[in-house]
Amino acid sequence: MGVDDVTVDARATSGLLVARAQQASSVLVHQPVDGQAGRFQLGHERTDHKSRHRLVGSLVHAQLAILASKTRFELEEISALLARMLRDVPLTNNSRRAIWVAVATQLKVYERFFRAPELQLRGAEVVLRDDSRCDLVWDLPDGRVLIDEIKTGAPARQGWLPDDQIQRYLDVARVRYGRDFFGLRVCWLRAPGLSATLDTSGRRKASGPLYAGASDADEAEA
Repeated sequence: MGVDDVTVDARATSGLLVARAQQASSVLVHQPVDGQAGRFQLGHERTDHKSRHRLVGSLVHAQLAILASKTRFELEEISALLARMLRDVPLTNNSRRAIWVAVATQLKVYERFFRAPELQLRGAEVVLRDDSRCDLVWDLPDGRVLIDEIKTGAPARQGWLPDDQIQRYLDVARVRYGRDFFGLRVCWLRAPGLSATLDTSGRRKASGPLYAGASDADEAEA
């Protein structure tokens, strides 16, 4: 790892992300269930749906910071981590189960479609020079660097374009990694087929969850 990288320890990183998750959960509307103290249900305000998605997104990022170095994400470990992360969040069993399903599903989608065994984790929540914080940074077998931007939603349309955040990551990574920068993969966990790997300038290198396209093989042979 380069000396200019600031990589947060995975479990310390997950602690920061869990704090975000708990903050997200604090805006959920909780109401007593039939007057029973200590039992809550999600309220029905319009903000609930958005807040719940934000909570799931924070939990997915927190778990990936811990699990990404592994090629298989075991459900037992996902469950144990999630139990600790949600320990102080007041939810009914049904709500807790629904969140578990959403988080576990997205983690298994990442494992199945994005976690190529040849990738070596360089860092999770890697801070680049301008405080841009990249979700996952990988070393490819040829020594180049791939950044994963994790999206726990789905794009508004199939032909999505890089947003300002992604463009900023590309700009900073080009400076930080130079010729070693391979590109950035946008990982839509709810729509992996709409994911794409962008080259250093933001053009599509490959569509779908795989980071390598035919052009890369041609370049390697050349």
